[in-house]
Amino acid sequence: MFLNTKKTCIHLFMETNQISLSPKMEQANQFISSYIKEKNVSPTYQEIADHLGVKTRSRVAYLIDQLMKRTNLRKKTGVKRALFYEQ
Repeated sequence: MFLNTKKTCIHLFMETNQISLSPKMEQANQFISSYIKEKNVSPTYQEIADHLGVKTRSRVAYLIDQLMKRTNLRKKTGVKRALFYEQ
């Protein structure tokens, strides 16, 4: 189905992006959320990589960037263990 207005297409695209997560993103989101609840501090990129079974922290950085776009996950700049969920 084609939509004629650019505004409508963008709106639908944004809604879809906010709710659709890949299985790896969902796994990362669940891990980060449970880690923060359990330890009151966010996991390091290395801890996330180890849990997900990915080899590089750059892959974790990509997943976190995508989660920040699609969920309420946020990151404080310049601080270690700086992931948090915005209310």
